Amino acid sequence: MTEPTRRADPRVGRGREPPGIKRGPRGDLAENNIGNNSVPIPGATKLRTQAIRGLRRQRMAEIVWQLGLRAFFEFVDELDRHFDIPDLDRRLDRYTDLHLDILRSLGVNKFPAPVTRLVTSER
Repeated sequence: MTEPTRRADPRVGRGREPPGIKRGPRGDLAENNIGNNSVPIPGATKLRTQAIRGLRRQRMAEIVWQLGLRAFFEFVDELDRHFDIPDLDRRLDRYTDLHLDILRSLGVNKFPAPVTRLVTSER
């Protein structure tokens, strides 16, 4: 049995992309571009992913912290049980040496406010 013949999309292949799809000089999608006329930024996708992961981790840490001391202890204890972090107790001890009053006075006891963007429409 033969497979049905498919018509090739004339916009795809032979170095051409469908409308709205752009590729950078290394053949990667142009999602690394900022704006339409800019040069691709190497590693921008990786940096964006790391930034999103960091922000998400901050928000999750805030939620765990709001659950209270017991939830925080269980989290630290779970890290120790499942990931065998050899110097976890030493790292935790270093944080116990910090002074909350000093951190508060410097404003570093909380995460920065989330970044918001104003979106306006051009008419």
